[in-house]
Formats: sequence, C-alpha cells, structure tokens
Amino acid sequence: MIVTIRRNLILLLCGVLCLAGTLSRTDAAEDQAKANGPYTAAGRTRAGRDIKASGDMPLGVRVQDDAVKVVFGDHKMAVEKKRILLDGKERAKISAAVRTVDIVCTNSTLCVMADKKSVLTAKINEKP
Repeated sequence: MIVTIRRNLILLLCGVLCLAGTLSRTDAAEDQAKANGPYTAAGRTRAGRDIKASGDMPLGVRVQDDAVKVVFGDHKMAVEKKRILLDGKERAKISAAVRTVDIVCTNSTLCVMADKKSVLTAKINEKP
C-alpha cells in the first residue's frame, strides 16, 4: 500500500513538472513571436561574395550561382555580379570585385553597402 501511494505521488509530481515545463516553453515562444527583430540572414555566392541582410522584419537570402535574392516583407532584391535590383528595377551598380554586401532594412528605409561603401539608400513602402 505504501509503495502504490509513493508511486502515485511520484507520477503526480512528474506530471505537474511536465505541465509546468510545457507552459513555460509556450510563454517563451509567444514572447519570441511578439519581439520586433532584429532578423538576420546571410549567404555566399560561388565566387565568394558574402551577403548579409538584417532588419526589423522577417527576411530571407537565397543564393543562386553568382546572384543572390533577398526577400523582406513584400519586396524582392537581387544582388547580381554588377548591379542591384529592387522589385525588378535596377537601383545601383556595383563593381564585380565587391566581396561583401550588407543590407539593412529598418523603419521602412533600405540601406545597401558594398565593401563598406554606401551604394543605395531608399525609402520603401509596405507594398512594391
């Protein structure tokens, strides 16, 4: 009889601890979803060009050979060998020798730097 009571208490305690762990993980996930960034993504082309993107909205970087596509919000940017396109329109020219491209999108302002030199600053709307 003492063994079954002890076993039941242990099972009850394990159940309460598991439930408490689940609740705290759920709260942490909700807090993370409510946070406003910063979001980051990065990629490297076959030629060795590094692309780093960050901002206050979800974004993604996709490398395709020597070009990189960056998606943030409803906008799409392409970083090609010698130019940068925003929503399908050429917005800046860059040297083929550029090794790093940094893209920052905060407060609806897009800034692009190639080898630490600013090549594009633009206000962007919610929809292209």
